[in-house]
Amino acid sequence: MSTISHIFAGLLAVATGTIFYTNHQKQIRHEEVVENTKNLSEAIQEMRYNCTNENECMGELLKFAEYLKRKEEFNNIKTKTILSKEENNL
Repeated sequence: MSTISHIFAGLLAVATGTIFYTNHQKQIRHEEVVENTKNLSEAIQEMRYNCTNENECMGELLKFAEYLKRKEEFNNIKTKTILSKEENNL
């Protein structure tokens, strides 16, 4: 194989790896959304049965929503950092 063929083969391998990596990240993100939805649903059910004070229940629900928002923001930053590192390595 010539040097040019090696370069194209390397670029094709990197592009293919990047596509698979991105799809894998999307799958992980989907699983996190499903898990967070399940957690939120369970939290709501638990509050419905265990809370005696409506304001207390709303406070707990808002705390959980804030937690999910911070977790999502952290995951977005982490994903952007990983993708940025991958782009720099190309």
